[in-house]
Amino acid sequence: ELTTKLRQNIDAYQGVELTEQSKMTLAQWLDRWSTVYMTGVVRPNTLEGYRRDMDNHVKPYLGKKPLCKVTADDLRGLYQILLERGRKLPRKNCGSGLAPATVRGIHTTLHHALKTAADEGLIPFNPAEKATPPSVPNAPKRVLTHDQLEKFLCAIQFDPIWHDFFYTELTTGLRRGELLALQWDDLNLETGELQVTKQVYRTKEDGLLISKPKTKSSIRTVSLPPTLLNILKEYKESVNSR
Repeated sequence: ELTTKLRQNIDAYQGVELTEQSKMTLAQWLDRWSTVYMTGVVRPNTLEGYRRDMDNHVKPYLGKKPLCKVTADDLRGLYQILLERGRKLPRKNCGSGLAPATVRGIHTTLHHALKTAADEGLIPFNPAEKATPPSVPNAPKRVLTHDQLEKFLCAIQFDPIWHDFFYTELTTGLRRGELLALQWDDLNLETGELQVTKQVYRTKEDGLLISKPKTKSSIRTVSLPPTLLNILKEYKESVNSR
């Protein structure tokens, strides 16, 4: 058994030169990864989510383990614990475990962090590659029926603010952050073409900020229907704002 284990280690560490930093714990690496490698790469809210998940759900169970000794079995065991009793704050009608989608998100973050460690030569390979996260059932999308849509439009028909806001949302399908970032310069009132090039997001430190969308595919041109274009033309006449 020892000989077999030795051969496995020889194969795993072939061509890998581990440094003194390989002796750091998983918790120390996760802190360094989020600070050195992810700050400025992802949005502050996203980074805060990474740190919160690692602090609440990973460090308490595996944080003290040396980075170079974290195995796929460790991760599989962690995911099972989180599914059974990983919830920190009780919620009504929810059990003690985390939802499979939440655990899968934690796996994605860990996979990224451990891949960076492998790329930096701190570990011979990424153990998350061999740890399969829980599957997430595909729930059918819920879409408003025609009757529901009519009732909703009637409810907001005379509202001075929300009618135009939600009518724009319902006829374009824009995300909330994209909708909130719209400016008159984005709209060609002659052609009815709307340029979606930015979105609003919130941070604890700076409040509301405007930035480019997360992906290039989110930058797009939307052709507005005539009914919406007429509403926006009338709305523009009533406001003095960009």
